[in-house]
Amino acid sequence: MSSRRIQSMSTAMAANSDLDAKMDALQSEVARLREEARLLEVAQASTKEDKRRAMFAASDLNGSGGLDKEELQACMRIHFSIEMDEQSMVHIFEMFDDNKSGELELHEFNGEAVMHALDQRKRTEALARQQQQQQQQEQGEKASPSDSKLWKDVLAGGNQDDGILVRLGSALAYVLPICDGIQYAWPLALILPQLLPILQTFGGIESFADTIPFGVLIWFLIMDYLSKQPWVPPLLRFNLGQAVRLDVRMSLVTLFIKFVPSIVGSFVPLSQDSINQGMIQEDPTFASLVLTFVAILMGVLAFLLLATTVLYSVVYSIAGSVPERVPFLSREIAGFLGLHHRSSNLEAN
Repeated sequence: MSSRRIQSMSTAMAANSDLDAKMDALQSEVARLREEARLLEVAQASTKEDKRRAMFAASDLNGSGGLDKEELQACMRIHFSIEMDEQSMVHIFEMFDDNKSGELELHEFNGEAVMHALDQRKRTEALARQQQQQQQQEQGEKASPSDSKLWKDVLAGGNQDDGILVRLGSALAYVLPICDGIQYAWPLALILPQLLPILQTFGGIESFADTIPFGVLIWFLIMDYLSKQPWVPPLLRFNLGQAVRLDVRMSLVTLFIKFVPSIVGSFVPLSQDSINQGMIQEDPTFASLVLTFVAILMGVLAFLLLATTVLYSVVYSIAGSVPERVPFLSREIAGFLGLHHRSSNLEAN
């Protein structure tokens, strides 16, 4: 038994000795790797320092021992592809020119540090601008009254009547553009026959106006005149002006649809001769059919846009509010009447 114990103890001691040897070898390897890493860092630092000194020497063109603003600007452009403006130069010299000599000496110069400082300055300025815009937006939202109140204040002065007759007149102002655009709505009656009585009503008004020499033109001029008169209630005045401009746009659509076939016809034939029962007649070409379809579609879309605008304006006018949210038109009316939406708001406050 004693010999076996002695043998077991000998084996354990040998194993411990091997483990200690491996631990020593591992520690030696770790120490070697640490030393290599330290030497590598020293070499990199030395290389970086040599590069910094070489960059400084190459940039110090006058050999003064320091980089002035022009030399630093050229250095950053050549070695870092960074363009520095006057404000950037002032910022960098405030940060790095410790002795305030007006030049960055060797111990003050670090190209990479300058680059990082410029990047940080840009980020700080961008954040400051964003915060300023956000504050201005919040202040504007707090200071601005509702749009309806705004326009009522802006249009204040003179007759401020907004009774039922003024509201009704504001709504009726849009009969003119509807009558001019009604010619493009007839295809809709094929899809919605319920629209036929409405289309016939406005068509009848247009026909009656046409029976009077220059009737539609006189109608237009009277509305345009009233929209410019300060004694006209603001609500009516605004809607008259908006209706007049809607009518002008519908007239432009009509001119476009009428003259496009003539222009296209000068490049593409729109008719062709054919013989039917010994008679020569003109038949439309495929291009003519396509052009007709496009013209009808454009007219329908223009009328739908007009009808949507008129419906919105009529509802707001009947409610006694100014329909100021029509894109482009409302601001155009404001400028035409000598008003400016935002500046007038500030004046009103």
